[in-house]
Amino acid sequence: NAHHPVDDVRVYDSNRISTLVDNQFEAALYELEDLFSRNKQIGVDAPIPPWLHQRAKLVDIFNTLLTLRRTKHPDELTLLSFAFDATHVAYQYAFDTLTEGITEIELWAGIHQTVRNHVGEEIGELGNDFQIASPGGPPRPRPASNCEILVLDLGVVVRGYNSDVCRSFSVGRSPTPDQLAAHAQITEAFNYIEHIVQPGVRCKDLYNHIHKMLNAHPNAQFSHHLGHGIGLRPHEAPRLNPHYDDAFQVGDVFTAEPGLYAPHLKPGMRIENAYHLTEQGLQKLTHFPINLA
Repeated sequence: NAHHPVDDVRVYDSNRISTLVDNQFEAALYELEDLFSRNKQIGVDAPIPPWLHQRAKLVDIFNTLLTLRRTKHPDELTLLSFAFDATHVAYQYAFDTLTEGITEIELWAGIHQTVRNHVGEEIGELGNDFQIASPGGPPRPRPASNCEILVLDLGVVVRGYNSDVCRSFSVGRSPTPDQLAAHAQITEAFNYIEHIVQPGVRCKDLYNHIHKMLNAHPNAQFSHHLGHGIGLRPHEAPRLNPHYDDAFQVGDVFTAEPGLYAPHLKPGMRIENAYHLTEQGLQKLTHFPINLA
């Protein structure tokens, strides 16, 4: 009795008495075979089986879909905001739980349970950086020590939509003077980003400015991209990266994630906020505090 916002619903057999069909995508296409012969052209955005080439002319619409996806609709923003709320709950758990001796595995397990309980249903990927005294990576059975920094980069996926946030916390809530100085430099980078971003600004130019600003910090480096669009993929346009030539446009939902790293910073820190570029200006979608402690 579920309502589907479509004209025709086709169901395919995903398994045979509980054994999964090898090619799920092709099995689904076979259920639409009668439709293909009625059309002279079919738009495709993924590799398709050879037999479909015989039914109609195939037109690659992949880049067209990517362009259309840059402008987020209100229902998409609602879902993305819900996913960001789940990351905020996770960060509150991590901030309250991060003490000397806890292992990355223990912290990861608690974060996963907290997010799952908040969302109230199965979630997709939780993120990719859970390490202490390291710029990132999967959780390890390594205990935390005071004055180390946890770089916690989370990407809660809810019904196919990706959030992406990073916060960095001091173990024992006792950041060193060097860590606080690096944090102040990153905060200044956000002040510039939020002041300068508007439609038409080239992402490459923004990256180059922030890269120069952060790498002026003594004995520390900013060594990765500055951010990226998010939505149905964790990385979409606009890409704040010198290897691309994107420009900001109204409707973009993107992240900015400046960071500074050096051994004496144990290992440094990264902070990531997400924004929606509207006709009225830049709207921040992430509101959890960015403090180290």
